[in-house]
Amino acid sequence: DDQTHHYYDNEQLVLWTDKAGPYHNPQETYEYAQLGLCELHADDADAQRRGVSIGEALEGHEFISSPKIQIKFGSSIPSTEICSMELDTDTSSQLDVLVKDNYWYQLYLDDLPIWAFLGEHTGSVDALLPGKLFPGAQAAPEVNKTAKGLKQLQRVT
Repeated sequence: DDQTHHYYDNEQLVLWTDKAGPYHNPQETYEYAQLGLCELHADDADAQRRGVSIGEALEGHEFISSPKIQIKFGSSIPSTEICSMELDTDTSSQLDVLVKDNYWYQLYLDDLPIWAFLGEHTGSVDALLPGKLFPGAQAAPEVNKTAKGLKQLQRVT
């Protein structure tokens, strides 16, 4: 479990979302949920908050579980769509600004931090990086986040 860091095969692991912010200003951070991504904002998302220590609070940590991401210890998980969302003009514009400002986010799995960029700005095209997590089968979880399959930001009018 999260306290002992000992797991049984196929035991459910909790992926904790934490914070996000612009890469060039690490002191400016926001709660991950403020990104507005669909895995925490769906009708069936039952996210739980985890308490933080005084040190974690001073560093701005806010741990919220990501219940749609199902990770089991010792089990490989094929690439799976967690959720999808249609972007209206406002949401697309907001995400476009976050991608251009090189926003990153931080997750935790078994107290191990995972950092990744929200998207990639390549000239005239902005794209969201789909998060793909693949836990390994030994001891502490192994996580690989890939940047394959960029999703171009498209506005729905």
